[in-house]
Amino acid sequence: MNHQSITDHCPYCNTALNTVTSIGKTNIKPKNGDSSLCHHCASILKFDHNLKLIAMTTKEIANLEPDHLAFLNRGRALILKRVINISSNFE
Repeated sequence: MNHQSITDHCPYCNTALNTVTSIGKTNIKPKNGDSSLCHHCASILKFDHNLKLIAMTTKEIANLEPDHLAFLNRGRALILKRVINISSNFE
């Protein structure tokens, strides 16, 4: 895994996002159109031409390659499971 520093916020939950990780590749920096996930709310995001994180539209998500969408959804499931486990500690 390769980590790159960024300074941004999730457009959905406003959580500060300061790192992107490329899985299975090294020294890969995000580029326009690359997808990402918010580590707090699990929203599917993408990088714009200024490398700022923006919301990915429903149409863009539907047009993702099936394997890539499945990969993102596995990541989302892990994030949401963590959030649910953290939330249950406060009940």
